[in-house]
Amino acid sequence: MLVAAIIAGIAVVCRKLALRRRILVLFALFALFALFALFALFAGAGTSHAGGVERRIRVRISCPTGGVLYSFLVDKAMFPRPMAGLQKRVSRVAGKGVMTLSFEGVPPGTYGVRCFLDTNGNGKLDRGWFGPAEPWGMSFHGGRPRRWVRWDDMKFTMADADQDVRIVMAL
Repeated sequence: MLVAAIIAGIAVVCRKLALRRRILVLFALFALFALFALFALFAGAGTSHAGGVERRIRVRISCPTGGVLYSFLVDKAMFPRPMAGLQKRVSRVAGKGVMTLSFEGVPPGTYGVRCFLDTNGNGKLDRGWFGPAEPWGMSFHGGRPRRWVRWDDMKFTMADADQDVRIVMAL
């Protein structure tokens, strides 16, 4: 609304000016708008909501076989939701080997990485009698627990440096 009023006021002023002055006024307004747009674009670049610099989390995943790899960057609020994450990566894995991926623009905080290898292509983690029926893994520290996974088992704190995470997938 305010922008429309400003444009209408400029149009009234420009009608009363000579052609050369109209061009100068329009050029000055264009330059002012361009400077404002550049300032708005770069004012918040590289900072997070917490005042720290955004970083990258690099993940190396050892895959036992081929399939579609689903990887999720999660925080404590996202942890209970299995197919949800702050960021999601989907990659095709040709066969047994190591896959490297990264989550970009991550502000400092506490996170976890979980992934699974969809071997039958149905887009979900299939479950068996005693847990997942497809290879899966998380950013465990201290090895895979022998009980149901908790947030504390997989969380890591990302400070002001890029983070490297290694995940070994298994059934």
